[in-house]
Amino acid sequence: MTDVPELLQGTLSPKEIQDLATDLQSIAELQSVIVKRGAESRAKPDEVPLQEALDELQAGTVTGVQIRYAFQDRDWCDTLIREGEAIRVIRMDVTAPDR
Repeated sequence: MTDVPELLQGTLSPKEIQDLATDLQSIAELQSVIVKRGAESRAKPDEVPLQEALDELQAGTVTGVQIRYAFQDRDWCDTLIREGEAIRVIRMDVTAPDR
């Protein structure tokens, strides 16, 4: 069986979402930001700037945002999902084992 990455989960307030954007833009190397617009766009998610994606998520115009970035010699994937009025974050270390 292959190693399964550890998942960290939580719920973010609007201020925490803005803090995450600030942190990622200032100390991480962004690799991609993809938004999920709903079931009709499942096959083709859109890549957009980080702040635009987070603004759309908070406004409810997208259902999720996936952010891939490098930080402190590790690769990370944060998935933010809108659940009613709450925004849930799931963080995974996706660094390749041979890195």
